[in-house]
Amino acid sequence: MKLYLGAGKHRLEGFHHVDLFPFEGIDIVADITKGLPMVADSSVDYVYSQDFLEHLPPESKIPVMNEIWRVLKPDGVMEHVIPLAGTRNDFGSPSHLSHWHPQQFEHFDVDSYRYTVDHEYEGFKGGFRRVSVEYGAEINGEPPQTFKVVYKAVK
Repeated sequence: MKLYLGAGKHRLEGFHHVDLFPFEGIDIVADITKGLPMVADSSVDYVYSQDFLEHLPPESKIPVMNEIWRVLKPDGVMEHVIPLAGTRNDFGSPSHLSHWHPQQFEHFDVDSYRYTVDHEYEGFKGGFRRVSVEYGAEINGEPPQTFKVVYKAVK
């Protein structure tokens, strides 16, 4: 099973599309900040999102990462494409509620000092291991506006 979180009107072949709103083609209508109770523990192979995480309220970051970890199988993959904190793309939309930077994902990475020191204090219950971090392309001489992270669930 593969989930596309915050799919909106976009579709990816082979994915179950999840969104808060019942757009045509949405398979699971849910508010992920409240969890995905209809998805069993350790039942998902892949979680994907693009231009989704920045729309979450800041206080939902940890609960959403906990929920993604809960539904992923061991070695299941999460991939997120997100506006880079501090860029025009990040601040350009009034619907962007939270800001993300690749360094924040170190708090979920079992191989990171930040994870070792902070994960229990911050309320993160799971663990991930980094596969890759990539920055978007420069556009018209401006620095990258987005980044992509790929992590595997450690269970």
